[in-house]
Amino acid sequence: MGASLALLVTLADVNGLELAWEAPPECGTRDEVQAAIETLLEAGTTRTDAVVATGHVTARQGEYFLTLDLREGDHHQRRELSAVSCDELRHAAALIVAMTVDPRLGSAPRSEPSPAALPEPPPEPDSEAAATRPASPPPPDAPFVPSTAPPRPVRTPPWVGLGVSGGLGLGALPGPAGVASVSVVLGGRWWRAEFETGPWFPRTTTSPTRPSIGARVWAWGFALRACADPAWQRVSFPICGGIDAGPMLGRGRGTVRSIGGTSAWAAATLDARAVFWPLPRWGLSLRVRGHVALRRPQFAIEPSGEILHTASQVGGQVLAGVLVRLR
Repeated sequence: MGASLALLVTLADVNGLELAWEAPPECGTRDEVQAAIETLLEAGTTRTDAVVATGHVTARQGEYFLTLDLREGDHHQRRELSAVSCDELRHAAALIVAMTVDPRLGSAPRSEPSPAALPEPPPEPDSEAAATRPASPPPPDAPFVPSTAPPRPVRTPPWVGLGVSGGLGLGALPGPAGVASVSVVLGGRWWRAEFETGPWFPRTTTSPTRPSIGARVWAWGFALRACADPAWQRVSFPICGGIDAGPMLGRGRGTVRSIGGTSAWAAATLDARAVFWPLPRWGLSLRVRGHVALRRPQFAIEPSGEILHTASQVGGQVLAGVLVRLR
């Protein structure tokens, strides 16, 4: 999670470059970036104005983001790039800095092969075949000039993920109950949307006056959530709000009915999370969710009307799980 400390080393006596590099350990050190730049530069490159390059890499939600500041005298430019692989950012940064130090890297013509490397000339064709064969086009006069434009920033498209979690829930059923869920996630750099479904596992309640009579109650929920998804380094902190709804079911020892003729349960939810990304596509999540019931089923004994269970007005869940980015 921590980023290596930025080191500033002056190389003005070699190629007019001052370089600083601050990045997580897997993104390489300043010395590695410097070596890549020197490999790209021709020997003896000199400049009147020193180039000051400062690269800063952060990791968020399994991706890496580079901010590269370049200064030449009074001229300043900033480049921002992102990629799933940190190697891509390191190589792109080295190329951009090298082209800033020596613009000839983007305009040098191809070198001519040495005579020793030239292939043997083919045997002379006979005169008739030579007369009927179309003439080869002459080689172009202009030398090959590669593009001088630096790499474009890598745009971050929406990503799709699959999450699985489990934990403990309070408020919907009689007493604490196990809960589990599977979710499908669509996310961007700072946001995500989710569809989630899963059970509240059964709990049993009994009549305080007649212990032989009771009910086994469980529920299944479906949820839609919208989240803000700020992040720092390898940890993101989604804040999500949504609606949970689904059936609440009871099976009694005796005759049990649902007062009001319905067993639907619904609640407004708000949860806070922390997701740690040890790998670019794998996250470990911990979340705390609270809910306020919008519809509260009741289960009662007939014919006395004694209430066995009423869903609480408020409740919550604590869940831990895994999130996988599929693309």
